Amino acid sequence: MRQKMEMATANLRGKRGQFGFTVETLTVPTMRKTDNPFIGRVTKKTIYTNAVLGCNYSNVINNRLVREGKEPTFVAQPRKGMKRENEFFLVSLKDPNKFYLEIGLGKNTGTDSTFFLDGKPATPSEEKEIKSFISEKKPTISTQTNAGLSAKNQYPTTTTSFENVRRITQGDTIIW
Repeated sequence: MRQKMEMATANLRGKRGQFGFTVETLTVPTMRKTDNPFIGRVTKKTIYTNAVLGCNYSNVINNRLVREGKEPTFVAQPRKGMKRENEFFLVSLKDPNKFYLEIGLGKNTGTDSTFFLDGKPATPSEEKEIKSFISEKKPTISTQTNAGLSAKNQYPTTTTSFENVRRITQGDTIIW
């Protein structure tokens, strides 16, 4: 997996901090197990459009603080159980071969998800029932609030296991 991460990083070099990426992931959503008829049967394809990759998180927050007339004192703490591998990827502290792509969700970033049940797109009623077993995670931005950044200027990010990334493009250019 390290070799794949290094290849993706090489393809992303020179594009650090840019937006306009489309990232497609295929994951197995975390679901409540009690009385759940969907365990082991559901996958979720998510497409992030106009995503940001390779941003220095601390710099983004500090720049936004300055624009609000506040002191730029924000220092990002590593995500729990991870450390930064490079400007695009985090690595697990437990498994040095487990990498995570960090995706910035700017104001113009769109997210579109499709659920699959037994390999086929879920019907609207199936999707509604599937979602009832999933607890939605929202990007944590409390550290930005604590630093004094207003809610309207906050910069959410999400991480996804690199093995779940199916495609990264920027315009017509295929990155991964």
